Amino acid sequence: MDSRRNPLTSTRAAVGFTIIAAAGWCGWVLVNALVRGQGRRAALLYLIPPVVAGAGIVVGRIAAAVQRRFPVAEVVAALTLLMMLSTSFYANAEAATGVQLVALSALLLLSTFDGGLSERRAARSIVAALVTLTLGVLLAARSDAAAILAVVLVATIAYALVRRQLAQLRVGVGAVVAILVAALTNIGLGLLRAWPAWLAESQALSQARHTLWRDALRLWRDHPLAGGGPGSFVGYSELATSRSSLERVHSSLLQLGSELGIVGVALFGLLLLAGLLIAARGSLQAAVIGMLAWTALAIHSFIDHLYEYPTVVLTAGIVLGWAASTQRRP
Repeated sequence: MDSRRNPLTSTRAAVGFTIIAAAGWCGWVLVNALVRGQGRRAALLYLIPPVVAGAGIVVGRIAAAVQRRFPVAEVVAALTLLMMLSTSFYANAEAATGVQLVALSALLLLSTFDGGLSERRAARSIVAALVTLTLGVLLAARSDAAAILAVVLVATIAYALVRRQLAQLRVGVGAVVAILVAALTNIGLGLLRAWPAWLAESQALSQARHTLWRDALRLWRDHPLAGGGPGSFVGYSELATSRSSLERVHSSLLQLGSELGIVGVALFGLLLLAGLLIAARGSLQAAVIGMLAWTALAIHSFIDHLYEYPTVVLTAGIVLGWAASTQRRP
């Protein structure tokens, strides 16, 4: 379908929608912080991720454009290995980065198989992509949730690479539905009075998370429209105050609801939709990879705090930018 007639793959529509969503998000955070009198650091935690994601999209677009002339795949593999050896941060954030690297490796393989490279260059690119895939899987294995998402992602990507006829609209709608179901599940779990024992035994869904989620829902209930303001949760929750590692809600949805209210959650949803629209601009297979990776990060963030880590958001942005830069075919 002609991208000029298809809103899902229209460059102008995707860019315009993204700019409006990002501007609305930044404006709401700043206004909320000023009205509530919160500190700069609390507001920056919400303002930095969109900027970093935007930078990642630019980097991904540039990398996709020059990969036929420069050894981009080898550089990606080297940087990934360097990150694993020299960088140590929150384990679940590392795992989320690993999921994005799995998607990036698929994009590298896809661009290699599309042709245009010499046999020697293609062979090196395939090796580098497989190295990136391996490192991504190793990182994803650090979290149960990320490991499950990585398995689903790999299986779906394999299907996307093999099948030639894919419906981007169906994938996009499926991604939105999956995010909504995960969000409602997150809220439902937070509303439980007693935490099931089988969930308490899981590292991903511990009793501490349930307490944080319930506290966040109470703060959100007290300030439904605008939330308590950036940084208000840590002073509201007794558990969050007691330990620095628990200052965040460990749920992007409930963090936003408690501090930025319904308006903040709605704007966050628009940013997620903007990412899907950006990825949908690429070729059928690449668009599916980009949308699935973006959806996986959103779902994972509902049980953890991930977006405040620049490495996670930057890698996700690179995947979106790369996917969007691939050529659509009739």
